[in-house]
Amino acid sequence: VGLREFTFQFKMIARSQRESSEVQQIIKHFREQMYPDVYQIGNADIGFKFPNMFKMTFNYNGVPNRNIPKIHYCYLRTVSTTINPTGGAMRRDGSPNEIDLTLSFVEFKTLNKRDIKEGY
Repeated sequence: VGLREFTFQFKMIARSQRESSEVQQIIKHFREQMYPDVYQIGNADIGFKFPNMFKMTFNYNGVPNRNIPKIHYCYLRTVSTTINPTGGAMRRDGSPNEIDLTLSFVEFKTLNKRDIKEGY
């Protein structure tokens, strides 16, 4: 049984310098969370710590949407950005006008019959 994978795409268009900075922070956050930390002894890296997992829920009118299967905790596998996909103009400070962000996740465990009965 294979692990389920999920991909989510977001189009982010900053309307101000402040929003442009927030978009950059969002992208940096996801990139940092994708990678493992390291165990160190002195100055030597001796192994990797698993990266953080994400819990995703689909809500409708403020409650979990029962029409969409649930997702177990996931690891973030890839972060991909496309800079200015519809044009080449930049903001006055050189930041892009538009960024497409794609996040790919993989569940931490495979499903079984009990998971399906529980809505996964």
